[in-house]
Amino acid sequence: MASSYRGDPFWMRARFNGVCKCGAPIFKNERIFYYPKGRVACGATCGCAKAAAADFAACVADEDFYNGF
Repeated sequence: MASSYRGDPFWMRARFNGVCKCGAPIFKNERIFYYPKGRVACGATCGCAKAAAADFAACVADEDFYNGF
């Protein structure tokens, strides 16, 4: 059972065009890994979202392990 907290990043579709943190363009309706605290990583254009999602999943797994889940 993975822990879930308010403010955790999640996958969603972009609502408008924008720019990834790495500078790659993000297009409306593209699948992105969204950080509610204001940081966005894109997936289809540059691939940094997959790395960000994997890093976040590893952090959640570590937290669950240390908390005894």
